[in-house]
Amino acid sequence: MFVQQLVNGLMLGSSYGLIGVAFALILGIFDMLNIAIGEVFMLGAFCGLVLVSHGVPFVAALPMAMVFAGLVNLVIERFAFRPLRGTPPVIPLLSSIGFSMLLTDTATNIWGSERTQFPPSVHVVNFEIGPILITSVQIVILGVAVLLMVVLQLLLQRTKIGRGMRAVAENALTASILGVDSRRIIVATFFLSGALEGQNQLRGTVETVAFLGAIVRMQVKLGEALVTLDGRKVMLKVGDPPVDGVRLVHTDTQKETIAVEINGKEKTLRLGMVRAALAGGGKQKALLFADGGGHYRAEGAINGTPVQFLVDTGATRIALSGSTARSIGLDYQRLGRVGRAATAAGVVYTYNLSLDKVQVGEITLHNVEASVIEGNFPLIPLLGMSFLGQLDMKRDSNQLELIKN
Repeated sequence: MFVQQLVNGLMLGSSYGLIGVAFALILGIFDMLNIAIGEVFMLGAFCGLVLVSHGVPFVAALPMAMVFAGLVNLVIERFAFRPLRGTPPVIPLLSSIGFSMLLTDTATNIWGSERTQFPPSVHVVNFEIGPILITSVQIVILGVAVLLMVVLQLLLQRTKIGRGMRAVAENALTASILGVDSRRIIVATFFLSGALEGQNQLRGTVETVAFLGAIVRMQVKLGEALVTLDGRKVMLKVGDPPVDGVRLVHTDTQKETIAVEINGKEKTLRLGMVRAALAGGGKQKALLFADGGGHYRAEGAINGTPVQFLVDTGATRIALSGSTARSIGLDYQRLGRVGRAATAAGVVYTYNLSLDKVQVGEITLHNVEASVIEGNFPLIPLLGMSFLGQLDMKRDSNQLELIKN
């Protein structure tokens, strides 16, 4: 196990090492701290996500995301650093902090604040070397990281612009006297630093707010809630008559929850939650609505304990993290059969077991196969085919209907 974790750390550290190189590139040459480097990392990943989601091949999306991240870093240089050149170091530092907040809020308004993941775009192959399991994704991450470090080293040592960077790092005034264009060097350095951040879409992992048949988005205030009903924004107030069968019972601004009565049935909703709805008829049905990232979420329960699921037809079983399993009182280490699985963070131990009862909306199934993955991921339990395979699934536009025969 120690050797496996050592390999996992090496693979993971190679990616984070590029973040350190990008940070040190600006600090070492200009003695400036660019605190917004983390936000450049984030925007590069989101750029890759948008491109891949729109059908751009991954091998093409990667360099495009790197260029985009480099351009974002140039914007930071132009507005956060260039006007403050020559001032005490703490001034541009504070400026970059402000810019990082601006980029964070911008990304939140565009993509939301919840966790997101890349759609499947590459085939993952597992390689076993004795007790060590390595995936093709890990090899690609390590290979790209090493390749970029080698290219950067060659650029700094054997190109004109690289020699200029080293000259400015040694003494900017002397470099300028000797004919080095400092402005060009600054632009090149910031672009390279940002591009190194952009490659981290390799480790990219979106889920926006949505609600079942009626409510898609909501904002909670004391005694009222702004919701979207069938595409229309409606302000519900406590004490008002129902709107399209939905009546607001009460709100909790601290917990960001509301209690609503939908066609006579009361439900408690949390900001950012997708709920399963019971459709009419003799069969048990659950109607789910896709969020902005095309994912389906559903409120449910495992062995009677409420959880929130993310539908994943690519998962063989229901998958949940060790921390989630412990929080719902599942003794997976005693009940489960030990195995191994490859994740983005490396190879981890899993425990395969049977869940007594799994509920989604009004649908309940018994003895459902599940895998508990040691650690904190996935953050949201994945509703896999051990559950979905026992149901009929009908997809219509952004709706997914689950039917229990």
